[in-house]
Amino acid sequence: MNDVALSVIAALGVASAVAMLVWALRERSRADRAETRLSMLGDSGDLVRAQAAQSAGIVADELLKRADETFRNRDLLAQQRLETQLKPVAETLAKFEAQVQAIEKTRAEETGGLKEQITALLQASEATQGEARKLSSALRRGAGIQGRWGEQMLQNVLEMSGLAERYDFDLQPDMSTDEGRRRPDATVKIPGGGIIVVDAKCSLNAFMEAQEATDDAERAAAMARHALSIKGHVAGLSAKAYWDQFRDQTPDYVVMFIPGDGYLTGALEHQPDLFTDAMKKKVVIVTPSTLFALLKGVAYSWRAEDRFEGARKAAD
Repeated sequence: MNDVALSVIAALGVASAVAMLVWALRERSRADRAETRLSMLGDSGDLVRAQAAQSAGIVADELLKRADETFRNRDLLAQQRLETQLKPVAETLAKFEAQVQAIEKTRAEETGGLKEQITALLQASEATQGEARKLSSALRRGAGIQGRWGEQMLQNVLEMSGLAERYDFDLQPDMSTDEGRRRPDATVKIPGGGIIVVDAKCSLNAFMEAQEATDDAERAAAMARHALSIKGHVAGLSAKAYWDQFRDQTPDYVVMFIPGDGYLTGALEHQPDLFTDAMKKKVVIVTPSTLFALLKGVAYSWRAEDRFEGARKAAD
């Protein structure tokens, strides 16, 4: 039942009550006139008067009863109207409460998941710090340990790039030259029968001294020694001149692998022209990230070569 219908019913109830009151007043007036006439009749009028009084009482009771019902109906209609108006509000509040409960549940779940992730991250960080301490301790044992670690890092990058050992690259191959035997850390095969010579250089003593320095001056001096060490490795690798010894197989440069981006970044802060000087000496300095990109290009070239060879065989 809508608000308009309820309003109409309430108005009809009030109108009915007013009409009955008017009718009662008219009856009362008639009774008064009848009383006046009966007073003139004497004793016989007493009986008529009693009957009239009884009838008037019955009518009054009936009027009161109907008026009471009318007012009760009006209160009921008003209550129904109020309930109808408040029902959307109650439904909205119920939906809001459900949404709040859902949000609270989601927040509790996310908080629990976040705590687990933070705990896992802390554990991983502690494990990483532990491994870093172990690595730092191992690297301090001498140049041989550092060299083997650099060679292992080089092998990891070669394998992660999608190249296969002995098919796409060789580790520490023996290469005879006019000046004797050469043994680079790796040679990467490229389409057309060529190779790229890669040598890992990992002298980190000065770098680790810089990390443990207690003041800026000491740290700067250690990083300067680290940059000079890398520059010395560039000069030594350039002197081997692999591009002259394998002119028909290798490009006119050699790749020098540094097993960490941070090691090169620290050196560049003190030797900004390190890259330029290295390229002048036909040495390309790479780190794990840049070597990975270079090797991905080689792997793509091999896939293109395989497709071309497959197409040629199909054509034959």
